[in-house]
Amino acid sequence: MGKSINCDYCCNYSNNFHVFAVPFVTTSDSERFAEIAKLARTEAIQFLGTEVAVTGVVSLLVNAQRELIRSQLASLAFAVTLIFVCLWIGQRSATWAFLTLVPNLVPVSAVFFLLSLFGLPLDPGTIMVAGIALGIAVDDPEHLATSLRRHYGVQPTR
Repeated sequence: MGKSINCDYCCNYSNNFHVFAVPFVTTSDSERFAEIAKLARTEAIQFLGTEVAVTGVVSLLVNAQRELIRSQLASLAFAVTLIFVCLWIGQRSATWAFLTLVPNLVPVSAVFFLLSLFGLPLDPGTIMVAGIALGIAVDDPEHLATSLRRHYGVQPTR
């Protein structure tokens, strides 16, 4: 892990044995916090023989951010599928719908690739921008495909 974690322990004996560990984590990186929480759970099982719950505001925020990213990725996948279906209906051809969809996906895919290449985290803002870019860009390739079909005399099948 590289960094040591300073903890204060407070033990309380009642009907059950409770251990309250309060780590003073000096990171604001959600991935690093998730690593520390996973380490705490693993070590609690190993040394105490019981599971622990990581609580607190930071834990709630990290979990909310992860859920937001997951749901926005699912929404982005649903939007791409829905756009493909709409293009298929508009172009009356799955091939033309796919060819029209590719220019919409290239910039979004390139941004995700560059984020991965440079090790930048995927955050809610990045995902939101990807959805907005897809929504803005979807119109132009549709018009271009329609113009190309008219120019070359390719009629959609009915």
